[in-house]
Amino acid sequence: MKKQSKVTSQSAMLQQNTRSTYRILIISIVMLILFIGSNMYLSRINSQQLEATMYLNQYRLGSKTLTAAVQSYAVTGDQTYYDNYMKELNEDKNRDIAWEGLQKDGLTDNEWALLNHIAEMSNGLVPLEEEAMKKAGKSNVAEIHKQLFLMYLVRNMNLPYRRSLQPQIIVSMISRHVWLRSKIL
Repeated sequence: MKKQSKVTSQSAMLQQNTRSTYRILIISIVMLILFIGSNMYLSRINSQQLEATMYLNQYRLGSKTLTAAVQSYAVTGDQTYYDNYMKELNEDKNRDIAWEGLQKDGLTDNEWALLNHIAEMSNGLVPLEEEAMKKAGKSNVAEIHKQLFLMYLVRNMNLPYRRSLQPQIIVSMISRHVWLRSKIL
């Protein structure tokens, strides 16, 4: 009789160990799936952040290219600079490409408000740039220098503010992504 109760208890213990092993296995599989899912989600967040930063940089460089070309053309009258301006404006369109890319990246309303403000300031220079280029084409040096000085004032008047906006957008995106990560982890 002792042998049978011992066998029964060993059998019961084996069944209990088997059930515990299955539970641990199921919990481990669920944890692995959650881990993989959160890693994929965090990877997507990181890639969106990187992509948005790259588009912001592309927009800045496109604007900078336009400004450098118009200033160089206005001072030198060299057709190459005029061609570079028109190429960026009509063919390369880095600012437009960046804007479209940013629209796909799911920015917040606050980030869009900052971006729209940057774009308004940048687009406000276009009439001044076009006027400087017209005057450069007529070789009116005194008028060109006045126009360049006006462009310099307009650009630099807003420069500290404009320089603070892009980092604000990036900080906003990073903060949002850090918040999302904290919710996952």
